[in-house]
Amino acid sequence: MRTRIAYLAALVLVSALCQSPLHGTVEQARELERAGQPLEARRVLQDTARDQQGNGEALLVNAEFLDRYGDPAAVEAYLAALASVSPEDS
Repeated sequence: MRTRIAYLAALVLVSALCQSPLHGTVEQARELERAGQPLEARRVLQDTARDQQGNGEALLVNAEFLDRYGDPAAVEAYLAALASVSPEDS
């Protein structure tokens, strides 16, 4: 399962950062992190993940952020991202 999550993470992250409408949200969150406002960055990513629950990219970006900060909610977020992938995508 970890291998599948890692594969999904790499695949989705590359596409999310390169061509997704999420690019602006990801950049906004990064800027907030750089400015020393990780809680605000977290809010931006969680709001996006909540508003786009079927969007695996949004869910994955949120999960990776949580994981980077050692937040236990990252596990649930990764599972939500994984669940958003249809069997045809795997």
